[in-house]
Amino acid sequence: MLKKLLVASVIAAVTTNVAFATGGAPYIGASLGSKVNTATYENFRGVPINIMVGYGATIGEGIYLAGEVFSTITDATVTDNGLKSTFAYGVSIIPGLYLSDHTMGYVRAGVLRTRFSPAGGNNSTVSGGQFGLGIQTNLMQSWDLRGEYDYDAYGNLHNVAGNPRGDEFNLGIIYKFD
Repeated sequence: MLKKLLVASVIAAVTTNVAFATGGAPYIGASLGSKVNTATYENFRGVPINIMVGYGATIGEGIYLAGEVFSTITDATVTDNGLKSTFAYGVSIIPGLYLSDHTMGYVRAGVLRTRFSPAGGNNSTVSGGQFGLGIQTNLMQSWDLRGEYDYDAYGNLHNVAGNPRGDEFNLGIIYKFD
């Protein structure tokens, strides 16, 4: 399913490039964050390092739309049962509204796959959904600063009671190829 979504996102990005030739640009970025649990696991903590590649364009008066592929390298450990998330990747759609000439608010909706390593071994890769809110502001030509909150929710993880959930707060930098 993730492959189909990735292929659809690439096709959408290519056709978006043709339809919105003015004001659109590919971008790359990185962010550092803090992750905490919101559900079953009391002691879920981590410091995610994220990298992202995307394409964004202004599609109307004050309206922004981007597609993004991302990867997260984390060290989020659950101390009560030894669960650790070791790697994640996914795709997101990011619609936004300009709040001023240099700042926009946006939402994130996406799917992700995360590899979990339980205490007893038997690594599992589980799919989940990601929903978020953020603000992005221009620092200088081609460089933006991004602050974001994301909620991650996963399906059932084998041999672990409950479904992992997490709140993630990120601060990142974006370089746009204008």
